[in-house]
Amino acid sequence: MHDHLIELDWALVLPVMFEDSVIGAIAVGPKRSGDPFYPHDLDLLMTLANQAGIAVKNAQLYTEVVLANEYVENIVAT
Repeated sequence: MHDHLIELDWALVLPVMFEDSVIGAIAVGPKRSGDPFYPHDLDLLMTLANQAGIAVKNAQLYTEVVLANEYVENIVAT
């Protein structure tokens, strides 16, 4: 995998998680300054990845609610 990251010019790949499941990934390129990623950078990026995981799960749950409501409306309409 390391070779693929070099080819794509990605510096980091962060897991997007919800609870204990990986539901995606965020790929980050190198810093424009050329500096390494410092611990505070990683903390910020992991916070963003965690928030993304929550947002993705919320979107999935919202879609499920919309579909369930449509199903109930169709049953009531018949």
